[in-house]
Amino acid sequence: MEIKPINPKAKWKNLFSREYAVQYTEISLRSLSDEVKDLSPVTFYEQAYVPEDNNQVCYADENKWNKFLDAINKRYVIKDSRGFYRLFVKTGNQYVDYCKKISKINLSKKRANELAKVYDQYQKICVRYTFFIWGAYFLNEFAAERARKLIEKKAATSEKLHDYLDAALTPIKRASILELTYTVSTKKLNKKVIKNLYSKYKWIPCLDIHNKPWAFEEFNDHLKDFRKNTQKARMSYSEALKQLNVNKEERKVLDTAKLFAYIKDLRDDFRRKGIFYIQSSLFKELSNRLGVEIHDMAYLREDEIKKCLLQRLKADKGLIESRKKGFIIMYDNKRDIICLNGEQINDGLMALGLMKESINVNLQGTPASRGFAHGKVAIVKGVKDLPNVMKGDILVAVTTHPDYVPAMQKASAIVTDEGGVTSHAAIVSREIGIPCVVGTKNATKTLQNGDVVEVDANSGTVKVMKKA
Repeated sequence: MEIKPINPKAKWKNLFSREYAVQYTEISLRSLSDEVKDLSPVTFYEQAYVPEDNNQVCYADENKWNKFLDAINKRYVIKDSRGFYRLFVKTGNQYVDYCKKISKINLSKKRANELAKVYDQYQKICVRYTFFIWGAYFLNEFAAERARKLIEKKAATSEKLHDYLDAALTPIKRASILELTYTVSTKKLNKKVIKNLYSKYKWIPCLDIHNKPWAFEEFNDHLKDFRKNTQKARMSYSEALKQLNVNKEERKVLDTAKLFAYIKDLRDDFRRKGIFYIQSSLFKELSNRLGVEIHDMAYLREDEIKKCLLQRLKADKGLIESRKKGFIIMYDNKRDIICLNGEQINDGLMALGLMKESINVNLQGTPASRGFAHGKVAIVKGVKDLPNVMKGDILVAVTTHPDYVPAMQKASAIVTDEGGVTSHAAIVSREIGIPCVVGTKNATKTLQNGDVVEVDANSGTVKVMKKA
């Protein structure tokens, strides 16, 4: 098989690493294409997901990526943040509402072509919502950086700089995982309360169709870790604005940062609720007809699912198992999405011109929640690693998301490869009162499980005291 990427001369930029499967990465590729040109001022196809350390690393052509970021930042952060918020919430609700509607239909009565139409409509709605998954994440980083620079300029000599940053960059409201943490930390729990909380939040782990919702026993067991540390009273946002003496335009910059900090967290709520409803309805029926488990459906492409469904074929289990070990998904030179696995992966990496990045042994990141910590490293590259985090460990992750919160509650500090001062890791760390250093780029590659490290979250440094 001759592999021809859409642009073999692309200058690839490593954007992030996630434990995504084929189903979602295909949607992610499409969500920056011309399918969303009414939402995005710039669309492109020079993007690829490749396997590394049991995760999928997303690469994009640096030139196209920078044009995309510049365009969406100008449109949605600088010019119309409220417009982005309204469009985001509208699209998110459309996505969840469709998934909920499908969950109430007896899909077993549908003919193959009818079920294919339901699946096709789901994919299209999901593609549109996934644009906001991308947009919210990177718009938040841009908005937070603008706010940080403004605050540092206005409070350059103030001892309250970190208090100002904390007040200005805390989301305007709590998304679900933080609301759950806050509720459990402040409310007296009994069987009825726990049951109601479970009913309200059991969908939180549903990152993708291969991630199951919490079982009640699992949820109940997690509650003991959902404890908010006692902290001194925070400076209020209004007090920060008053002391900083901001003008109207400066207030707009700070308001926008708080709004996007919330949007960035809320995007996961819509996504996971939708997955919760759709995995137990549409994908359950598809898995029955294709003869595979629901979680295996995550490793099939859209055209493969449709072909099996319409031709009454069983899914290729060998192909699924191969992709579980790693895959490349990208656009070829005809703008068709291709998925490579097994021995094709090396050929794909060569065609893309991707080589492993050299690892910088010096760990320096951005302080996100102040303090010092000393402890053993627990590397978390995916949900499967969370049980390895013990009380007092330094949790080191590529990034964090809501599934990680119980483990984060056990940790004495958080260190991440990715993210900024309004990342999930930063917000949760400040909420529970533990040190956090974000954006180190390579902590998960430089450190090893069991290394003893010292985290200085005032300066953003991580120092290895003893190797494992």
